[in-house]
Amino acid sequence: MQQLYENIAGEKVVLEAIAARAPLAEILDMIVRVVEKRSDGMTCSILLLDRDGTHLRHGAAPHLPETYVLAIDGVAIGPSVGSCGTAAFRKEPVIVTDIASDPLWVEFCDLALSHGLRACWSTPILTPNRDVLGTFAMYYREPRSPRPQDLKLLESATRLANIAIERARAEDSLRNVTATRQLLQGAIRAANEAPTLDVALQTVLDLVGDGIRWPVGHAYLTTGCDSQKAASPVNVWHLRQPDVMQPFVTESNGLHFKPGQGLPGQVLATGQPQWIPDLAQWPGFLRAETAAEAGLRSGFAVPIMASSDVVGVLEFYSTELATEDVSLLELACDLGTGLGRVVERSRAIETLRTSEERHRSVVETVRDVICTFSPDGTFLSLNPGFATMTGW
Repeated sequence: MQQLYENIAGEKVVLEAIAARAPLAEILDMIVRVVEKRSDGMTCSILLLDRDGTHLRHGAAPHLPETYVLAIDGVAIGPSVGSCGTAAFRKEPVIVTDIASDPLWVEFCDLALSHGLRACWSTPILTPNRDVLGTFAMYYREPRSPRPQDLKLLESATRLANIAIERARAEDSLRNVTATRQLLQGAIRAANEAPTLDVALQTVLDLVGDGIRWPVGHAYLTTGCDSQKAASPVNVWHLRQPDVMQPFVTESNGLHFKPGQGLPGQVLATGQPQWIPDLAQWPGFLRAETAAEAGLRSGFAVPIMASSDVVGVLEFYSTELATEDVSLLELACDLGTGLGRVVERSRAIETLRTSEERHRSVVETVRDVICTFSPDGTFLSLNPGFATMTGW
C-alpha cells in the first residue's frame, strides 16, 4: 500500500510539472528519478528519437555513467541494437535479462559490461498512431528478469514520458507556427515594397530560407502557354554555402520544367505543394546526382498563384531528412499567393511599358500627323509628322 501511495504521489508531481510547462529535459529527469526510487539498484534512461527517424538521442539519465551516455547518444535504431535501439525498431518492449549473453547486445556488450551494466529492459514510447517518440530503459548491475510489478512500473514510466514529450512537441509546433506566421507577414510586406520582381523573389527566398534554416531556395516563373508552358528558372537563389551548391545551381539554371516534370513541374501541373522526404528515393527528381553531391536530402516546392493560375514555383532544400510538415506547406502556399500578386503586378507593368514603347515607336515614325487635344482645344502632344507636314 505504501508503494502505491508513493507511485501516485510521484506521478502527481510529474503531471503537475507538465501542466506548469516545465522544460522537457527537467520533466524527463524528474520521471527517471521518481521511477528509480521504486526499486533498489535500478538505473533508468530516456532516449528521444531524432528528427531523422533513425537515431536515438540522450533525453535523461542522471545516474548512468557519463561516458556510457555519450557513447550511446546518436545510436541508430535497428533489429539488433541493444535493448533501446531494438525496441524503437520493433515498436515493442525488449527485455534483456543478461547483456553478456544476449545476441541483441553483441555490438555493445563490452561497452555495457565495462560500466557494470548487466541487464536492460526497454520499452518504446509511442504515439497513438504508433509513431516512435523515444525509449524508456531500466538497467541493473546483475542479470535479472522483471517481476509483474516491474513491468507495471515500466509501463507507467513510459506513459508519463509519452505525455511529457507529446506536450513539448505540441508547444514547439505552436511556437513554430506562430513564428512562421510573423515571418510570412514580413515576407509578403517586403515583397510588395521591393522595387523589382527579382528583388521581391530574393527577399522572400532569404526570409523563408533563414526562417526555416534550410540552406537552399530557388524561384521559377512560368513561360509559354498551353503545351509550351514551363517553369523556367530565375537566377535568384538563397544559398548558405554557394561554393558547395554551385553544381546544383548550374544544373538547375539550365532546366525548364514542363508540367509534371521534376519537382517544379509537378507543382506546375497540379497547382499543389509537393514535399520530398528523401530526394534519393524519389524517381522523378531530375537533379539527384548534383543534389547528392551538395548534400541535399529533402525538398519541397509550392506554387506562386495569381488568381487560379500558377505563375511560378518556389523550391527549398535541406541537408537533413525531413518528414512532411503540413503547417509549413500551408504557410508557404499563403506566401506563394501573396507573391503571386507581386508577379501579376510586375507583369502588368511590363505589359503596359511594352505597349507604351510600341505606341511611341509608331507615333514617332509614321509620316501622318498624330496629335492630342484637351477638351478646350489645347494641343497636348504632337508627333514629328506634324513638323514634316506643316513645317512648324
